[in-house]
Amino acid sequence: MAGDQRRRELAADRAAGLVMQVLVLVVQNDVQPSEIGVATSTATFSRSVGGSFGVAIFGAIFAGSLSGELAKFPRAVTSRLGSGIHLNPEQAKHLPPAVHADFLQAFAHSLNGVFLFGMARSWAFALSWFLKGGAAADDTRPERPARS
Repeated sequence: MAGDQRRRELAADRAAGLVMQVLVLVVQNDVQPSEIGVATSTATFSRSVGGSFGVAIFGAIFAGSLSGELAKFPRAVTSRLGSGIHLNPEQAKHLPPAVHADFLQAFAHSLNGVFLFGMARSWAFALSWFLKGGAAADDTRPERPARS
């Protein structure tokens, strides 16, 4: 089970790494050669800030959804679970079987909202189809003089 999860994580990491290089190339191809460093660092900074906001927003959606799902549980169960957010997998394994199954269902249902929100935000991918070819695409940059 843990091996399968690790393989999925590695595949996602590789895919994200391949996409990141394409995004850097798009930015670099759209600026003058003298501005490549600034453009690259700005793109990297923007990606970091965007990732931080994304984690915060998705985490808030998940936490709100999970606490809403857990509010439907009986008080005896919620007193043991708390908000459910700080429960680690080892603690979740030791829940009584009926509570464990209901908690996993609530957890999965809460993640569904996060993915739906993410899909709604995928309009940025559609916008990428309207990008114009940059300087590398039409190869119109002036050649640099050879160094001696």
